[in-house]
Amino acid sequence: MKIKRILSAGIAAAMVSLTACAPNTAVENQTDSGGSTAGGDTSEMSAAQEANLARAKELLAEAGYPDGQVLPAIEYMYTDMIINKPVAEAVQRMWSELGANVTLESKEWSTLLETRKNGEYMTACDRWIYDYSDPIGVLDMFTSESGNNDPQYRNSEYDALISKIKTSTDNNERFTLMHQAEDMLMTQHVFAPVLYYTDYYMLDPKLDSTVWASPLGWKFFRLADAKDLAVCAGPTPNTIDPALSSAIDSGEIDMHLFEGLTRWDTDNNLEPALADKWEVSEDGLKYTFHLKNNLKWSDGSPLTAHDFEYSWKRAASPDTAADYAYLYEVLSGFDKASEGNFDALGVKAADDTTLEVTLNAPTPFFMELTAFPAFFPVQKATVEANGDSWTLSAATAVSNGPFKLKEFVQSSNVTLEKNPNYWDAANVKPETLKFVLTDDQTAQLDGFQKGTLQFIDDIPANELDTLMKDAAFKIVNTLGDYYITFNNQQAPFDDPKVREAFSLAIDRKFIADTVAKGYQPAGAWVAPGVKEPDGTEFRSKGKDYIDVTP
Repeated sequence: MKIKRILSAGIAAAMVSLTACAPNTAVENQTDSGGSTAGGDTSEMSAAQEANLARAKELLAEAGYPDGQVLPAIEYMYTDMIINKPVAEAVQRMWSELGANVTLESKEWSTLLETRKNGEYMTACDRWIYDYSDPIGVLDMFTSESGNNDPQYRNSEYDALISKIKTSTDNNERFTLMHQAEDMLMTQHVFAPVLYYTDYYMLDPKLDSTVWASPLGWKFFRLADAKDLAVCAGPTPNTIDPALSSAIDSGEIDMHLFEGLTRWDTDNNLEPALADKWEVSEDGLKYTFHLKNNLKWSDGSPLTAHDFEYSWKRAASPDTAADYAYLYEVLSGFDKASEGNFDALGVKAADDTTLEVTLNAPTPFFMELTAFPAFFPVQKATVEANGDSWTLSAATAVSNGPFKLKEFVQSSNVTLEKNPNYWDAANVKPETLKFVLTDDQTAQLDGFQKGTLQFIDDIPANELDTLMKDAAFKIVNTLGDYYITFNNQQAPFDDPKVREAFSLAIDRKFIADTVAKGYQPAGAWVAPGVKEPDGTEFRSKGKDYIDVTP
């Protein structure tokens, strides 16, 4: 017998594909988490999902919660950005089929980040855009000490496995071990992968050939054919200090204020940036970068290899408390540096234009890190003179990228202006680049349609069906995961059987077909597009842990 799924009115309005809906089905009234009554449509559940749900109920009973009895109230946190609200509503109803009483709580984006990081939640929406294309980047985030370990997962065996991967000198062995790491996460149901990420945004068609997106989620505006450009990539960032940025919206601003040894070109390949050239030792452990001559900070002072040495040691320091400090584990001496011996870290300015980097082990993705914000240089003088507030004022926010800070108004805008001291300033097109700060999807779309914004990165889900027909609508493949994080340290989600039950109850195919058009249902963690050393797909050698077949 086919099971019919009830959709909330909000979900029904957000649907961008009605092919999964049964014809002539009755509309039923549902009471949402806020107590209001909402109409709904119905959709057939696939045979695979029927089996998933049946197994979920068995697991819950085995864990001591038959039919959801004596389960505590389940709190699910989300932010209204992108597809989060309609997904939350869908998940609420799916979990109610387990007998769970699920309440939804909307949070500001920055608040949700901190709440998850501090473990002050039960369940929450989460997403991760890859920092680089190697799977270790989405596996080591769940080590016990990682600043990105939102599930609060603690497993010494897993920590040891990740350490072994990072120190292996055999890339084929690394990938074999990374499959084991994914298997451990998925069989312990640390979180619930829901969708493989797809990125969509609106861009003024006149800028099509001069603005581009990266599979790592970045958008690049330095070549945009516009004198004054206004874009919206998200709300007010917690920081635009590149060492401390840990969200895609703040990183997007950093990508235009700062620049590293390399940068991404219009074909999304790495090209020399501040580094003019480099050599790599035969054993893959030593990189020698030769900087371009006469590099300058935005204030006109010289930028040298010594600035990179200072900046990398600062970012790796526990005193800085950067979420991305762990990325520096690839450098030799990181352990000693994290204890305060910064001279032990494997980065050294041999002279003003020569930077020597020594790694712990051959690291296939190391060059990608040189284009990542956490590895951008910052000016020692302004950081030490102005403390945590150095990025908040145009007078103190010294940078080295294609733009410099003109204005930072909290909850309003971060406005950049062209940096005449940038080494490639002749090819930077916009004179000003204004990042409008808001997570109000309706306001963003209104601004775009009125022409006050030329780019928006957050689109109301209930407008997708119409907007996908617009020439300004863009959809790009992105290495990333949309998932639900469980607090592994808080009952009932300290029980892996409960975590598995709640994961299996999520109808991923339904969500992908309705409220998340363009996304793929996720049956595992590492996303499609990640390659093995032989060029084959990581997923082709892995397996799906959740049946998401129609």
